[in-house]
Amino acid sequence: MARKGHVRVAGVIENMAPYTTEDGRRHVAFGEGGGAALASEISAPLLGALPFDPDLTRAGDAGTMRELATDGPFGTELAALAERLATDIAPPIARSDCTARLIRHVDAARERPAS
Repeated sequence: MARKGHVRVAGVIENMAPYTTEDGRRHVAFGEGGGAALASEISAPLLGALPFDPDLTRAGDAGTMRELATDGPFGTELAALAERLATDIAPPIARSDCTARLIRHVDAARERPAS
């Protein structure tokens, strides 16, 4: 869908991927490999897979959110993915580029006295 709108696709992030409980049991709640299959289909890299987190689901159902501490499986993967995105995949653009020029022009126009 993004490519139909001519948006650059940096990669695929699989959500609700398999997860492993503290006792070492691996659970596949919603299938496996969908992210890799999509990445292959659209010729984009698989950037990461965020594991399904039953604790996060329960907190959402209860109307509360638990802290996404980096020691949990979801939080750990999310932090690693965010770091990879910000440093390797799509680092932030300096404000002096692109949109920032437009902002400077708008600010300058607003500062001019009305005629």
